[in-house]
Parts: sequence; C-alpha cells; structure tokens
Amino acid sequence: MQDSTLVPRLLLGLAGWPRPAWRGGYFPDDLPPDWELAYYANEADCLCLRATQWLDLVNAPGGECLDGLAPYFRFYLELPPGGAPRELPDPGGHLGALLVQDFCELPGDARQLKREAGGYWVDSQGVPRLARWEYVAGQLRGLRERLQQLPGTVEAVILEGDDLDPGDLEEVRTLAALLGVA
Repeated sequence: MQDSTLVPRLLLGLAGWPRPAWRGGYFPDDLPPDWELAYYANEADCLCLRATQWLDLVNAPGGECLDGLAPYFRFYLELPPGGAPRELPDPGGHLGALLVQDFCELPGDARQLKREAGGYWVDSQGVPRLARWEYVAGQLRGLRERLQQLPGTVEAVILEGDDLDPGDLEEVRTLAALLGVA
C-alpha cells in the first residue's frame, strides 16, 4: 500500500479496466464496485485506459470513482484515431496525459504523448515520458533489463498482460527500487 503523502519517482500501473478476472480474484468478494478504483489505487499509482473505458468508469453507478485517490494518482487516456470524444470528463487533476496517434489540436490544455518505438510514448519535443510494456507476471528478468535501460525522463510505466492483476505491482515496485529507478 502506497503512502498518499509520498510522491513516487516512477508511477506504476496497469492498462485496461475493468478486468473481469480481478473480481473474485484480486478484489474481495464483498467489495462494492464503486470502491474498486480506490482499492486498485492502493497498489498502483496510475491507470491507462481507452477513452471509452474512462467514460464507462466515470459514468458507472456510484460515479464517485475519484474519491480516495492519492493526489499524485494519474490517468493516461488513450484516444482513438482522430482525437477525443466530444465530451471527455475531466479526471479532476489526475490526468497524466492523453495518448494520441498523432499530435493534434484538442480542446483544453491537456498534455499529449505519442507512441514511439520500444513501447515509449514521447511528448511534443520527442522526450520519452511513458513506457507501456507487455509483461507476464513473474518474469522479472526481461523487465529488469527494460527497467535498467529506462530513460530518466520516463514518469510512468504501464504494464499490460492477460494474467496481471494489481497485486503483481508490488514485486515490480521492489525490482524498480532495487535498480534505483523508483
């Protein structure tokens, strides 16, 4: 569990929401659905979502999904080709960046990141800010090599994989700390 007063040097999180396998596995059986994001945020510092997943999350019954998140928690929202839906609810100061196919004019002043080689997302100056990697839980050797090569400008690492759950982030966080990148 993260201390909400300490801002990590490297945010760690997963891609996608919701994951059906987390219900009854990672989430306690009696956890109300509108508490799931806050529970996830005990393990993770960020979450990468497609814009449609974000809309589903904020429009779900209960709708107070941002309650209980640490001030540093960030959402990285992946936009479809052509930009954002007309109405994209504001993550209330928790927006890390919009992930775009190409830099474009969008309403507001949200930061945009564009995909580059090696799973990196760069800002408009070409500086890597986000790493998004496929990861199989428990296979730390490959992840160690990637973390050792991680540019110091990267603020967040997003992992994706079918068998991941937020509980796997503890060993990733430990590895990153041992390597001096978190």
